[in-house]
Amino acid sequence: MSDSPNIPLYRSEFLQDFTIHFGVHVKAKEPGWRLFFQATVDVIEHEGRSLERLAIWIKTFTFTRTNFILWEDKTVWVSVDSLAADNYTSEFQVGFYPDFELLNFSGTLEALDATVSISTRLCYNESPERLLRQIWKYQGKAEITGTLG
Repeated sequence: MSDSPNIPLYRSEFLQDFTIHFGVHVKAKEPGWRLFFQATVDVIEHEGRSLERLAIWIKTFTFTRTNFILWEDKTVWVSVDSLAADNYTSEFQVGFYPDFELLNFSGTLEALDATVSISTRLCYNESPERLLRQIWKYQGKAEITGTLG
C-alpha cells in the first residue's frame, strides 16, 4: 500500500497527462509536502460547456496552504493562504491565473514546489506575491483578500 494520497483519474487527456507527471514528480522528488496534500476531480459548467478540473491543496505545518487548480482547457489558478490556527480558515490569500503554456508540465510542477516553499513567508507577515509572480512568470493582476498581521 502506498504512503501517499490517491491522485484521482480523469477523462481529459490533458489532465491525465498532468497527473502522471505530478505522480512521477512526487515519487522522484519526495517533496516534504507529499503526505500533506489532497487532490479532487470534478466537472463544472463554464460558458455553456462542461470542464473537468483538478484541484490540489497542500497544507504546511506553519498554517499555510497552497491551492492549485487546473482545468482541462489549461486554465490554471494558483494561490497561497495564511490559515487561522484554530479553524483553518483563510485569513489572507494572494492568487492569480498564470499561463500554463509558459511553463509546461515540468515547469508547472517546479513552480508548485517553489510556491509551497515560499508560502511559509506568510507566517512572518510577509506577502509572497513578488516571488510568486517570478516563479509563475506572471505579469497580470493578482487577487488579494484579507490582511497580513
